[in-house]
Amino acid sequence: MLLLYGEADTTVRYSNLAKLEERIKETGGLVQSIVYPDVGHIGLAAALSWFNLHDASVVRDMARFFHLDRRSFQ
Repeated sequence: MLLLYGEADTTVRYSNLAKLEERIKETGGLVQSIVYPDVGHIGLAAALSWFNLHDASVVRDMARFFHLDRRSFQ
């Protein structure tokens, strides 16, 4: 699972990301987290549209994740 988080997010706390990541690992799941500096909650969603406010590399990171050999981050 790929978890994305904007460091400037005021809607979701970083601790939520950390807890979810840990739970996934505890249950044997594969997880990778990416934190984007200076990107907020809406900035991550906007990065998936033509209206890319922060020029976050979200789309590129998602494509890279889906092409990874999943064993590389176990």
